[in-house]
Amino acid sequence: MLPTLSYRENTTEYPHLSRRQAADQLQISPGGIDRLLDSGYLPDLSVQRIWDLSKRGILIADGCQPVLRQGLMAPADDDPSTKYPREFMGESKDLNPKQVVEADQQWWRCEPQNVENARFLPVTISGFPVTVLKIHRVRDTLTQRFTARNGREMTEIRYSFEAELAGRVNELGHLRANEDSPEAFYVDPTLSDAERERVLHLLKGRSTAQSGGPIAYLPNA
Repeated sequence: MLPTLSYRENTTEYPHLSRRQAADQLQISPGGIDRLLDSGYLPDLSVQRIWDLSKRGILIADGCQPVLRQGLMAPADDDPSTKYPREFMGESKDLNPKQVVEADQQWWRCEPQNVENARFLPVTISGFPVTVLKIHRVRDTLTQRFTARNGREMTEIRYSFEAELAGRVNELGHLRANEDSPEAFYVDPTLSDAERERVLHLLKGRSTAQSGGPIAYLPNA
């Protein structure tokens, strides 16, 4: 008779890095580390977790792929007259799926056709994707008028998109992230295989997209 096999829980505890050490390893500022920790997506600064994050591939695109560079969760300060009120803006693991979509889908100054054509919009904190929205279309616009520093009166249009949650990180640097484990990622089960692969590719990468505003674009291949 063959022996019965089982697993014993692995209780290995990994040493932790300081904020500065983690920032140096990930090549971001200590403030970037603070944003990741404060968002709740990065639970700690264990050596293994930070090492795994430092080895992530840099996302590139053969075409136009927008990226939303989000701030941290805060009470929304939208115009009270908006047709689409939201409770929060910014990102946090504490937001439920409905709240995170509402926070990330509006109001952005951007080229709306680029966002629509990409279909999937990764949302990052300190360069690490934490959420991916599936974009359907522009659902509304908001015209804002303001006075620029040079005294000129300016007008800008911001966009709200009809969107749904395609994927989300449960825990950055999870030990089973390479296995696409549900402990590491949530992916909408209704997506096609090709869509699921695309969402996971975005969630498991790292963005170097830069811009003067929240919407930036991945570098080209």
